[in-house]
Formats: sequence, structure tokens, C-alpha cells
Amino acid sequence: MSGGGEGPDDMAPLQKTLSKVDRVCVYDRLGEGKSDKPALVTLQTMDDTGALEVLDRLAGDRPVVLAGHSLGSYIDARYAPDHTDRVKGLVLLNATAHTSPAT
Repeated sequence: MSGGGEGPDDMAPLQKTLSKVDRVCVYDRLGEGKSDKPALVTLQTMDDTGALEVLDRLAGDRPVVLAGHSLGSYIDARYAPDHTDRVKGLVLLNATAHTSPAT
């Protein structure tokens, strides 16, 4: 998954290399790359990323390795712990760290 403001072309070199040994899929999140732009500028949540829908459609029940760059790595890292039945591996490139305000 590409980073914020990026499209799948930014991940093309990695995709090309990995596709020599396995199936590789990339997609544009809403408003990123060549995907449709939202009609209204609104904040998106983790549920708006479409990751679950993409995995359902492309991988079915088969395990996957998620690879993300920057914001994409943050989304992958947030998705993986709740879907350990589907995520076989996680690759984080130039990962964006999640920080929470102190409570």
C-alpha cells in the first residue's frame, strides 16, 4: 500500500520485483492516485481505507503479506493485529509511527 498522496505507480518497482515469485496487488485508496475523488472533503477513518474489501475480493481466505510505505505502512500495521487469520506477514517501509496523546 502506497503512502499518503501517492498512487500505485510509486510502489511499481517493488511490485515488479515481487511479482516474479508471487501474486502482487496494489490499489488506490479513496482520493489517492487514480481513484475517484470524494465529493466532499472529509476526514477518512481506518475503516475508509478499503483494505478489507480489497482482500476479500482478491485473496478470499488465502493468507497475505501486507507491504506498505509511509502512511500505507501505518494502515497495514493497524489492520494486521485484528486480522491475524488473514495476514501472514507485514513489511513496513519508511513506516509512519502512530502516536497517541498521553493520558
